[in-house]
Amino acid sequence: MEIDPRRHLEIEGTLNIRDLGGYETEDGKGKTQWRRFLRADSLFDLPDASRQALVDLGLRTVVDLRRGSELDTAPSVLAGSKELAYHHLDMIGEDPLEPFPAPAAEGADRYAQRVATSYCQWLEQRQPAVRQILGVLAAPGALPALFNCAAGKDRTGCTAALLLGLAGVPDEVIAADYALSARFRVGSYLEELASKGEPRVGYTWEDFRDEFVPDEAMSLVLRHLQQQYGGVEAYVRAIGLDAGQVASLRAGLLDADDVS
Repeated sequence: MEIDPRRHLEIEGTLNIRDLGGYETEDGKGKTQWRRFLRADSLFDLPDASRQALVDLGLRTVVDLRRGSELDTAPSVLAGSKELAYHHLDMIGEDPLEPFPAPAAEGADRYAQRVATSYCQWLEQRQPAVRQILGVLAAPGALPALFNCAAGKDRTGCTAALLLGLAGVPDEVIAADYALSARFRVGSYLEELASKGEPRVGYTWEDFRDEFVPDEAMSLVLRHLQQQYGGVEAYVRAIGLDAGQVASLRAGLLDADDVS
């Protein structure tokens, strides 16, 4: 997947801030807008200049998807900001999840199935949290908005997938966007291993993708939503978003002329 130079934001103190803009819809009639929705990793280690760089992007809303225990040790530098609205909305909670069957897919990679199972657990068993997250992003005046977790790939990846699904972006593109985290996380992973005396010579971002963020995992999640609900929009309506909120999210994602 070729990366548009506008996709990844080079901001000191972060590794994985990406824009959801520039993706064509499946019908070929629309394209997601730039600088409306940003997906990110943890924002606890930003220097002042980086914090200001985010504010200068015109952000109005930040949604922190991490657990409360994560905030205790690594609070966001944007919490308490006077320039934007910061929301801590724990996506998966501290309590254990109930067992959940792996998505059925003949020939699917076992690791991808394990990852997809976790994501489906969140989407099925943490629906009030998912509804609240999307509701905040759909609120009038919320955009531009940023949502983040710790690494910017799992909780953030599920949220991004729902948004892009509402915009009508093809499933394979959504899955590829999810897997892009590998390009920006692999460096820190290799540095961590090297610091432990465990260098991995020749290890590539593709290897990291296959090991930690396989696009097949997100494809399985999207297939689950299609099979169980009839698609992403049907899912978000089933968990409680109303027509106005769905329309607001879609309008925020697409050019005005592309919104039906």
